[in-house]
Amino acid sequence: MKKALILILLLSLSYGCEKSVFPVCEGIDLENSSWLQDKIEELENSGMNEYNYIQKATYQGQLVLLFGNCCPMCGSIFSVYSCEGTLIGHIGNEIMIDDLQNPTLLWKAADSQCTF
Repeated sequence: MKKALILILLLSLSYGCEKSVFPVCEGIDLENSSWLQDKIEELENSGMNEYNYIQKATYQGQLVLLFGNCCPMCGSIFSVYSCEGTLIGHIGNEIMIDDLQNPTLLWKAADSQCTF
């Protein structure tokens, strides 16, 4: 029984993320972007995977990626990246949340606690 539970847990972890089938940015999708795959892997291994998410939005006319979380007890800093993986800034410092237009969920964990 114990071995079956471990096997089920391992299988569920291997299918634990919702991935987009649409392009992230022109010519870039979740499958062919190594920097984005690395970031998602970091989020998955963070110990708080169920609170992390990535949104795609428009900022000053360009598509950007917002890395955020919905942790109810965390003092969080949300980072904004270009499609190429360059850090543009942080929400509340260089970028105001209202400056991001048309946010769309790009990724969240399968066991996500976030509601959109």
